[in-house]
Amino acid sequence: MLPSASRAIVANFFTTSYRIIGKVDVGGSGLLGLLTDPSTSLIHLADASTARLHEPKRLADRYASLQVVKRGLVAIALSQREEVGLDSAVHTAGYTRVNKFPLRLITSHFEMQGTLEWTGRFELAAVLTAGSGDFYPLYEATMRAIQYPELELESPAIIFNRRKLDLISLLSDKADG
Repeated sequence: MLPSASRAIVANFFTTSYRIIGKVDVGGSGLLGLLTDPSTSLIHLADASTARLHEPKRLADRYASLQVVKRGLVAIALSQREEVGLDSAVHTAGYTRVNKFPLRLITSHFEMQGTLEWTGRFELAAVLTAGSGDFYPLYEATMRAIQYPELELESPAIIFNRRKLDLISLLSDKADG
């Protein structure tokens, strides 16, 4: 079996206290494949820079090599949708139609808004408990740090950690007023 081609992408990784920008090698399954790989709990970054959330424009440290613990990640912002890779929730056997659901997600530190692509009917319980993966992509997304609103970004794709969610809602369920 031939090894899958590896390529380096640059991504913005967010924890509850840091923003880390670094290069990560991903295979054909993209960053989502790396995040959902059960054989490792770490992501290796090269040429990484860190900034504290409360000082987003001030560089805290630089590293030639840095390990990030997957379970500590809240979200990862990508510069291209294709960097996500294959989405196992969308490519579930038996479903061919992908539905798009505009969502608002809130964690203890971030607000995110974008479109979740899901096969079949959208059910909150399925998003929070389906499958073994903790990470899902949100497309055409925005993200803002709650306590530091100057830290705001737009991204073609933000991968979020479902274990870090506090609130989730369909944008269509938002009451006017």
